[in-house]
Amino acid sequence: MSPALARLTQLTQLDLSWNKGLDALPPELEQLQNLESLTLDRTGLRVVPEWIGRLPRLSALSLKATPITTLPAWVSRIPNLKSLDVSLTCLPSEEVDAFKHTRPECQVRFP
Repeated sequence: MSPALARLTQLTQLDLSWNKGLDALPPELEQLQNLESLTLDRTGLRVVPEWIGRLPRLSALSLKATPITTLPAWVSRIPNLKSLDVSLTCLPSEEVDAFKHTRPECQVRFP
């Protein structure tokens, strides 16, 4: 993935789905401070980068059918998150339930 994406500072939606070889996101994408929706469905992403939690406008995060096995606690602290899709993942249901309990206003898709 080109680091040039980070120069698109007015970008509000980014869909990187179906990139099976994508197993990490470049930290430069943290510069996308206007990003509202990030879709990473069916990528090879195993770990959700912590900098995603510092995107101030992020309201939708989709990790559908990724090989993630844990949902970091900091995801529940993304202030504007309204939608989280973790369907078709191997996340423990206890982690998803804990997230739902912490953020009842957030729509969660699982499994």
